[in-house]
Amino acid sequence: MFKLDNLGSLNIEFIIATIVLLLFVSSIVGLVVEDVDVISQTQTRKDARLLVDNIALILNDLNIQPNGYKTHYKLPDKINNESYIIKINSTEVVVNEHYQLTSQYLHKIQLNQENYILLPSNTYVFIKNNNKIHIIQK
Repeated sequence: MFKLDNLGSLNIEFIIATIVLLLFVSSIVGLVVEDVDVISQTQTRKDARLLVDNIALILNDLNIQPNGYKTHYKLPDKINNESYIIKINSTEVVVNEHYQLTSQYLHKIQLNQENYILLPSNTYVFIKNNNKIHIIQK
């Protein structure tokens, strides 16, 4: 039959080692691509997270202030070049940005109405009156 000499066995070993190396490299590349995608998503959600945190901070701070206290806040035009809306109720602030929800829970607050919807590019006045928080578009 066939006899393998030393040169033939080296070729087979080289082929097997090359296949193993290619499998290893392709799995590493797959992991790196996945990590880059996760980092990219985190970066795009960062702006929405900052916006939610800022509004929650305003509302929680306003809740402990005396009646008559007010503050202004201007919303950005877009988040990551996408439109968005903000929904506020007595328990949380939610940003819906390109079908991604980012939320922040609030301390127990009393709003003048059940829900508020805030839209981009507008300035809002947050006022505490009669121990309730009013949000008015300026």
